[in-house]
Amino acid sequence: MAATSSICVLTNVYPGKPSFSLSLSCSTPTLRVPSANLAFTSPHSRRVTAVARAVSSTESGATGGSTSTTNASPPTIVMCFLSPDGDTATSAIEAATWAAAAAETPDAADSSAKVPATAQVVTIGSGEKNLRRAMADAKVPLYDMYGSVMNCGGGGSCGTCLVDIVAGAELLSGRTEAEGRYLKKRPESWRLACQTIVGDKENSGRLVIQRMPQKVKK
Repeated sequence: MAATSSICVLTNVYPGKPSFSLSLSCSTPTLRVPSANLAFTSPHSRRVTAVARAVSSTESGATGGSTSTTNASPPTIVMCFLSPDGDTATSAIEAATWAAAAAETPDAADSSAKVPATAQVVTIGSGEKNLRRAMADAKVPLYDMYGSVMNCGGGGSCGTCLVDIVAGAELLSGRTEAEGRYLKKRPESWRLACQTIVGDKENSGRLVIQRMPQKVKK
């Protein structure tokens, strides 16, 4: 739609000097009046420049479209930590069902499938931390009595930060050389928390992790 036409006339008169007038017409949205081209020696040139800027501003408002930017939420990983005590088999089934519901309901709080009552749920940004750091920050117990005294502090040289990935292993980094050494005789689902990065900064999903799997009764 064309902008409403308007005409602005400025007249400058000095005794003994010729007069001049400037007419600015804005009849279409494509009018451009660059203020840099309006060079006058008259002291009133500032007023002319101001009018030119006003016309340009009006035209921009008539033709410019508004743009909106939607900031997508950063990817997150929701982790469910199972206790090594109690009925671990039933807890694992319940938690796996909760993890499978992520495809339809990313938010654990909105899912009809609930986590076991004894489980702890922690959410972190994808690719931000290794599993050991994430558990420490959330105060989720990682070590048994022996590991709490003899652990190497996350250097991958003790093999005491054992976890079992019940569901969501595809969200984690691959096994490292350290894990290859310490987990040779362990199930493929077992990992060292200090060697396991949670997420890759792009993926999202749910993890089910069995704490202290070496203590779980068979």
